[in-house]
Amino acid sequence: MFPFIPRKVAQAGKSTAATASSSQSRRNTLPTTSTTRDSAAEGGQPVDVKGKRKAVDTDPAVEDYYSLLCLALSDHAIWADSHLRSRLINGSDGYIPLRYLLSHSPVLTGLDPSPSETVVAKVVRAQECAFLDIRVLVSAPSRAAWYGKDSAEDVLGGYEVRRRDWPEALRRIHQLTEDDWAARSVYVENIPFQYRTTAAIARFIHSLTVSPSSSEPSMPTQHIWLPPHVQDKPGDQPKCKGFALISVSTLAQAENLAHDWPWDVRRTDLYNVADTAEAQEAVKFGFRVMPRARWDALREEYLAYRQTLLDALAYSEHETGEAQETNTVEEHAPSHATAPSLLTTDLSSPYPQGCLVFVRNVHPETNKTTLRALFSQPFTESGAADAGVDYVDFSKGMDTCYLRLASARHTQLLTAFFAANSKAQNGGLDTTGVAPSPGTTLKAVTLEVVEGIREELYWNKVPEKVRRQAVEKATATSTASDQPENVGEEAFEPAEKKRKRKRRKRDE
Repeated sequence: MFPFIPRKVAQAGKSTAATASSSQSRRNTLPTTSTTRDSAAEGGQPVDVKGKRKAVDTDPAVEDYYSLLCLALSDHAIWADSHLRSRLINGSDGYIPLRYLLSHSPVLTGLDPSPSETVVAKVVRAQECAFLDIRVLVSAPSRAAWYGKDSAEDVLGGYEVRRRDWPEALRRIHQLTEDDWAARSVYVENIPFQYRTTAAIARFIHSLTVSPSSSEPSMPTQHIWLPPHVQDKPGDQPKCKGFALISVSTLAQAENLAHDWPWDVRRTDLYNVADTAEAQEAVKFGFRVMPRARWDALREEYLAYRQTLLDALAYSEHETGEAQETNTVEEHAPSHATAPSLLTTDLSSPYPQGCLVFVRNVHPETNKTTLRALFSQPFTESGAADAGVDYVDFSKGMDTCYLRLASARHTQLLTAFFAANSKAQNGGLDTTGVAPSPGTTLKAVTLEVVEGIREELYWNKVPEKVRRQAVEKATATSTASDQPENVGEEAFEPAEKKRKRKRRKRDE
């Protein structure tokens, strides 16, 4: 124990003051124990050990403790937790150790730091219309003093808490099912920023559900589920991002929330319910409510649509694999290759159809300028415009790329040219290509016209302005008058073969 120095005696003599100064110095050098911190917290004065923290207002924390404790003892919590329900039934007059709730309740275990039992007890007793009772137990003397260290565990003292209506709560819980809770649940969105914690959401829903003039203790919010983020790790506490699934006490409360805060409505129609500060904030942020059944239906629709896209993508990848095997066989017999058919694009089209080509086996060290020159060869030789390649979608280090052609006619010219002339890039700056010879590592460049769902998915990622420009260019160039009479493989045969064909015709 530190020496007690009365103020008047300390001012009387220098020796006494020196003793007090020495004892004060020793006190400042001692570490702060948990008992000291709890004592300071009980007095409402937070202890700052290092002297670097800012002053903290304890009022929000006090409100949070009471709201979270109500959620920990709600009808839904007792219904969902069999261990909690067993303790409530087998306990003494419905009392549950407060220490058990602080260490086992999902809504209280996330508090960091965990509050002391004394602080929570003071919060409960300070509520005017509280429906929670709390009492304190005195611990028995230590049994180890008489029976040694191997004796049974001492009966610890502490606080116990219960709901005042616990017999009625048990009767209600036995009659509820999962379907009943689903009917009493709503999906809420656009929660105001200042209410985006579990405790704040509970108070917010309470203010929108219970009349301010009501003096009866009530607990409308029974359960709050915050959807986790896809990147959250197991065990992470989910954070509110403005929406949540909330279960309330009665079916009428859920229906009233959905009626007073409808999903599709003009904000001006809600000013008749904005009679509290919370309601005014709800109107300001566009707060809206949807019944759980409607939310489940939309979720099932979304999951079905998502699965359809995944199945279509998997089917397209399977077809792509088969097409790649076919192209490998056709490399040895290019005379049997066929050119893609022309597709019609007008100004109302969402994207230029038939103008996307996927290319494999390009050199990883090439660049967009080199690839544009390489794939512009058929347009130069056939007399078409040099702007046939509209854009080269290539990333450094990859051996594949996408080509956006100016029109479907240019796509036909490009695929026919490379079907008749097998070419491979000999280096990163090769703009003409070489014929791959057996025994070398060079692979012939292969082209595939992207169609169907893969084509739609690709163009959906392109900015709207770029898509419109591509549609306008394809519409301007894809006319019947400027299509060549022959855009098959014969149009791109080597000059020597063409001369032999003319010589045969003259001899005949």
